[in-house]
Amino acid sequence: METGWISHNVMDALENNNCTILYDDDDIIAVNKCTGINVIPARGEDSAKSLKIQLEKKLQCNLFIVHRIDRMTSGVVLFAKNTVTHSDLCRQFERREVKKSYLALIDGILCNDVSCCEPIREFGSGRMGVHPDGKMSHTDIEVIENGEDVTLVKARPVTGRRHQIRVHLYHRGHPILGDTLYGKKRPVRNALRLMLHAQKVQFRHPGCGVMIVDAPTDASWQQESERFLPNQRDEGYYQKK
Repeated sequence: METGWISHNVMDALENNNCTILYDDDDIIAVNKCTGINVIPARGEDSAKSLKIQLEKKLQCNLFIVHRIDRMTSGVVLFAKNTVTHSDLCRQFERREVKKSYLALIDGILCNDVSCCEPIREFGSGRMGVHPDGKMSHTDIEVIENGEDVTLVKARPVTGRRHQIRVHLYHRGHPILGDTLYGKKRPVRNALRLMLHAQKVQFRHPGCGVMIVDAPTDASWQQESERFLPNQRDEGYYQKK
């Protein structure tokens, strides 16, 4: 992907939190968010700690939320820089024209690819679950690599329910390592972080056409990945899948 103009002052400031700018122009900014940071201010949290507020402070401009990923999930987050782009991108997400893919390291051995179409609803206290009365939800799971007792998968959510990938994998008996909400023993396998990473987003840029933004995994992911899957392939292999 061709990279736009990047402010090095902003880059330095974000790298203190292990977050980096992947793409930046007059219409959008794409950031590789690290685990442990909220995209927008959470209830009861210092708003200055959220990714959106940090970026706005350093860029000296207003940013518009297009989508979110969970606090403990790392990877690509897009923001719009103006109302026209915001409306355009929001329509793409609503129409399910945006293609997203995640890496997840899950408990147990998953032998075959699977499409998860179980409906999901909220059960209170921020916890979601599969239920017949829930909203239609769809996640495609592709097996990338098996370890001794873990599996690296690529998850492609078609719908965008809260905690969708985590809930679907937990329902199938394969919770994500490090998950503190979904799993019989939590955090799952005592992993030091949630092993879920938003690796790629494909969308239509209002000025450039189809664009793909890739986010490499960070040191915290690589450390836990090597611990549970020591003989894994090079990350470049996963990005091509």
